[in-house]
Amino acid sequence: IPGSLVGLTPSRSEMVTVDYRREVTFATDQQTCLDGDLYPVYDTSRNLCYRIRHLLKVSSFDDPMNGLIREIPIGDAWIRDVQVTQTRLFYTTYQDPLYDGFPSSAPVSWFDRRPKLHAISLQDNPQWEESAEIELPHPYAFLYWAHGNHAVVVADAPPMLLHLRNPHPGTFEDAQDMALGGYLFDVVVDGDDLYFALGLQGPRTSEFID
Repeated sequence: IPGSLVGLTPSRSEMVTVDYRREVTFATDQQTCLDGDLYPVYDTSRNLCYRIRHLLKVSSFDDPMNGLIREIPIGDAWIRDVQVTQTRLFYTTYQDPLYDGFPSSAPVSWFDRRPKLHAISLQDNPQWEESAEIELPHPYAFLYWAHGNHAVVVADAPPMLLHLRNPHPGTFEDAQDMALGGYLFDVVVDGDDLYFALGLQGPRTSEFID
């Protein structure tokens, strides 16, 4: 398959994958290369800059290598997390350069970078147009789980759970925010209940707000 399999569409006729492409460009010096995004690596002996581009693809389940249906553009961002539900494709992206001598050389603003959460409707959307995009409120936020038009994001600093809804195009709504009191190791949804595994803090439960 083209890249890493992250899910199937509800019809089971398409697969969603994250693919990877190595790009090689000429760079006159190391700093020119490292100022870019996409995990740059500089070859000093040949003045070449190597980068890895992430590609979000939708392909035919029956012929994934030759049946590309859609390549979803994400520019120079890189993909952190992807979740496929019965009605939505959710994914998060980062777009920030690395720095020579990282982390000591990175500006303070780099550590306050914010990932973006994207949603694409899987209903009546043959062109796979993006339904909504939102900047997450925490630098270290991860898309942890999704169901229907709901996305559950976990932030590390401080440990929090952010429950977002994408009810219709162009909109993300806050459904539930919760301070976890410890770092999350796992979450299970059972009916109307959320169960959290918080390591040494033990388990915790909460009602799932639909």
